[in-house]
Amino acid sequence: MRLLYVEDNRLDADLARIELGRVYPEAELTVVNTINEAWLNLADPSRFDAVVIDLNLPDGSGIDLVMGLREKKIPLATVMLTGSGDERSAVAALKAGVDDYLVKRGDYLRQLPQVLESAIASFSKGMARLNRPLRVLYAEHHSLDIELTRRHMERHAAHMRMESVTAAAEALRRLKSAPDDYDVLLLDYRLIGMNALELLLEIKQDDRLSHLPVVLVTGQGDEAVAVEALRLGAADYVVKRPGYLHELPSTLENAFHRALLVREQAALRASEASQRLREEALEAMPLGVLLSDADRRIIYANPAFTLLTGFPAFEAVGHNCAFLQGAETAPDAIRQIREALAARRSFEGELLNYRKDGTPFWNHLSITPVLDELGKVVNFIGILQDVTARRKAAEDLRASEERFRQIAENIHEVFWMTDPEKHSLLYISPAYETIWGRRCADILKNPSDWLKAIHADDRGRVAAAAKRQLQGNYDEVFRVVRPDGSIRWVRDKAFPIRDHTGKVYRIVGTAEDITETRKLEEQFMQSQKMEAIGTLAGGIAHDFNNILAAITGYTELIKMQITNDPQVEAYLKALLQASSRATSLVRQILAFSRQANHERRPLQLRPLVEESLRLLRATLPVTVAFETDIDAEIPGVLADATQVHQVLMNLGTNAAHAMSAGPGKLGVRLELREVTDEFAGSTTRLRSGPHVVLSVSDTGCGMSDEVMERMFDPFFTTKAPGEG
Repeated sequence: MRLLYVEDNRLDADLARIELGRVYPEAELTVVNTINEAWLNLADPSRFDAVVIDLNLPDGSGIDLVMGLREKKIPLATVMLTGSGDERSAVAALKAGVDDYLVKRGDYLRQLPQVLESAIASFSKGMARLNRPLRVLYAEHHSLDIELTRRHMERHAAHMRMESVTAAAEALRRLKSAPDDYDVLLLDYRLIGMNALELLLEIKQDDRLSHLPVVLVTGQGDEAVAVEALRLGAADYVVKRPGYLHELPSTLENAFHRALLVREQAALRASEASQRLREEALEAMPLGVLLSDADRRIIYANPAFTLLTGFPAFEAVGHNCAFLQGAETAPDAIRQIREALAARRSFEGELLNYRKDGTPFWNHLSITPVLDELGKVVNFIGILQDVTARRKAAEDLRASEERFRQIAENIHEVFWMTDPEKHSLLYISPAYETIWGRRCADILKNPSDWLKAIHADDRGRVAAAAKRQLQGNYDEVFRVVRPDGSIRWVRDKAFPIRDHTGKVYRIVGTAEDITETRKLEEQFMQSQKMEAIGTLAGGIAHDFNNILAAITGYTELIKMQITNDPQVEAYLKALLQASSRATSLVRQILAFSRQANHERRPLQLRPLVEESLRLLRATLPVTVAFETDIDAEIPGVLADATQVHQVLMNLGTNAAHAMSAGPGKLGVRLELREVTDEFAGSTTRLRSGPHVVLSVSDTGCGMSDEVMERMFDPFFTTKAPGEG
């Protein structure tokens, strides 16, 4: 790259030489201080590819040099150097014909190589356009005029290429099919199909053709038509008077260049407007914006940056972008930024920064490198956003969620949450695994599994009740069957959560294991029932005992009065035996009602059990086989021998009855067993420690659930009438 560098500041020129040499080692830089020296070097413009001109020079304005280059048609690209804030001069330079400009602020020399490349490319494109033939489309109905014009062009305007049509429709078709194939439209007023004004109006209404310069050709006396054509947008007109063809080439060229200038001015205005719009957008942007050079020194800061950090733009400019960092800024975040920028990658993240007054704030920072055509970084754009409030809200939310998690994971109740349609289970606490005996992960995957775990007898009722959860009146008690077959009683309650519009967006609930409560309630109800029956039985037994005493007493008196009558004595003996059995029954009823005194004495259970077994062997059918396991080291216990004997006999008799259909086995076991605290806690009548256990088993038909629920009810029996 060969450059003429017109700059009166020797230091700036030397710095430019260093920077250009770094990018283009083969670059040749000729430095001059004045416009006069520049013209001396431009005596042979082929020595240079471009000219870099400072705006203010000792012997004039750099704009004058640019205008001179363009007037002399010297084919060199030009770049103007202007002072900071001198945008008007930059616009004036562009109007004078400069290809690009660069503002002397910050590290502007880093941008110079890219600006030069862009200017040279733009100038070369413009020269190529100017050096090609001027392409003219001539719409003329008279073939003789077409031929005369063609011959004149070939002889006197060889740089022009002319095509012709005779009809307006054909001219319009060609223009619309290839709008960039023609530079000027030469239009005769009288055409086949429509006149020139109608065609001109059609062209100017087409966005793709409106820029095309149109020159109208009229006959003598049609000047009014020409004026109307100019009003509609024609670039010029010629009158078919003698010698008009000699004026035509220059008229066409002038129309083309005027249109080209108009387009360039429009593009310049659009560029200026776009630049102003971008600047206004940056100024109005609510986020902080920084623009830095390739060395990360700030060259621009918008007002939002000042509001965010407290640093005015003039204080920020010139600083390294890291000047907002401080002692508490995370080293890892700083490292990530450096690595990303060194690799020419974008960065986005959050880090702790500090305002001018020293207060910290969390900054959501995004940095984007700006690359030139060679892939070199020329700028960095930084976007800053204060996210301190959002970070605090997020931290508060995390703390709240952690508190919720700790509570939910440590309570004994199950806490659960679903969407309104119950398609998705959003949360379930770990207590679910304890109560249901199933994994939380499984029900989160398949929310319908909770219903499948409910006891079949309760499932339909609970499923129907669950549909009322949206109304907030769901409170159900049901049984859960765990995988091991055990059953737990559960109370499940739910209520809807509504948004600000009243719409339900969550359903939350709690499920409590009430198995032990149910057991206590059942024990209490049984105790109440037994107490009521006992009170009734005790009252009846006392009255009946009085009657029996009278019967027994009078029977004894009769027995004393009657002698030598064996038959009567036999009757009286039978009556006394019946009274004795009735008295024994009354004692049992009183024992049941706890209104009789039972004397518990120390005794050895082993001899008592063995005696009862001998009696059972003598009374039970031979089809019943005995299996006994009597521990020889059983210690003594406090008990009522009669009650133990009666219990064992009753259990044996019931077992034989259950095995009446065929052979069976009756098992009796006496052992010493240690009762744990856990087992003792499951009942209200046991304490932990060593206990003697007497168990009776049989191979009979067993008991149904209904019978088991009533097995301790007084006077309840499964025997048919007449079986005892």
